[in-house]
Amino acid sequence: MPHSDKHAKRLLRELDLPSNARKVLCHPSYWDPGFCRLYLDRCDEVIFHDPQAGLSLARVAPDLALLVPEGTTPEERLRHREQLVRAYAMLGGAYRAVDRTQKADGPYGLALKLADTISPQARGDLYVRMTVLRADQKRFDEAIGLGEKATEIFRPLGLRNDLAAALAALGYAYVEAKRYSESLLISSEALCYSDPKVNDRVHYSATHNFAYAAVHSTDLDTISMALVKIRAARRLIKHHRRSIPKIKLYWVEGILMQKLFATRRAEALFIKARLGFMKLGAAYEFTLAGLDLSGVLCDERRWDELEVLAAETFERFCERAVDEEAIAALLLWREAVINKTLGRKLLEKIRETFITCMVQHRGAP
Repeated sequence: MPHSDKHAKRLLRELDLPSNARKVLCHPSYWDPGFCRLYLDRCDEVIFHDPQAGLSLARVAPDLALLVPEGTTPEERLRHREQLVRAYAMLGGAYRAVDRTQKADGPYGLALKLADTISPQARGDLYVRMTVLRADQKRFDEAIGLGEKATEIFRPLGLRNDLAAALAALGYAYVEAKRYSESLLISSEALCYSDPKVNDRVHYSATHNFAYAAVHSTDLDTISMALVKIRAARRLIKHHRRSIPKIKLYWVEGILMQKLFATRRAEALFIKARLGFMKLGAAYEFTLAGLDLSGVLCDERRWDELEVLAAETFERFCERAVDEEAIAALLLWREAVINKTLGRKLLEKIRETFITCMVQHRGAP
């Protein structure tokens, strides 16, 4: 008889993971569909926050899924196949997260062999995960094709959060392929479906991809269309009080307004975002908004204001974060401001370095 959810949670809680991960292969009490689902959920979470520890958990996942009895009903056998597919995908995702992308092909290949025998929703989830892998492998046509397949599955099903995940992955593929205008529209659509209270990682990924694409986009018509979607996305989470995702939408709107030469509106949005991030103690976001605000001040040669901004931003970041590479980039920024040598090219280089540090700190999109 399958475990109750409460019992499965207790078994997982009592395990010392990841050090005792292989224990789940030695005792039949763990060979249960409910426990396997919770174990895979834990894998997913750990891979995002600590990829090396996540790989230790994921290496066990396929064997655990195979040990769970298939069951006797069609529904039980379907669930068994879907858990096995997810376990293979989890192992592939863990290899991707530790930059062993070629090693990821093996488990994903096993998952694909079963893809036609699982539900559309489970198949869509597999395609989403593989979209990110193929983008990291620079196999962009495959990545975009898989992302499109996933959106085609989720859109008619009305699964908003699954669709948001598929669109965010597709937006990432377009960014990696340097197809920024396409990423801008896809990522802004992802934000229109994404609820950060349901899946904050999807919202973070979509926002990150959108912001990166916005900075590099030059098509003003696309930027204008994306602006409409960003405002719609903000309405979606208008009841979220003082949340980082909500404030991020003001920040990315500022990037778009600057691209559209609405300088005063962009400045106001960057200031608003910066103050919001500061109140929430979001050091990386506060600093990034400061860097973008400095672009407005730099263009207008407002050196006195720029020097105050750089000094305050540097001090507050150092108070809240220990990140030597990020601090080195901010030192370069502050010195360029003091010497009045800051220009757009240098600012973009510093900004790119800082974003890389932020992604490494938070986990990959």
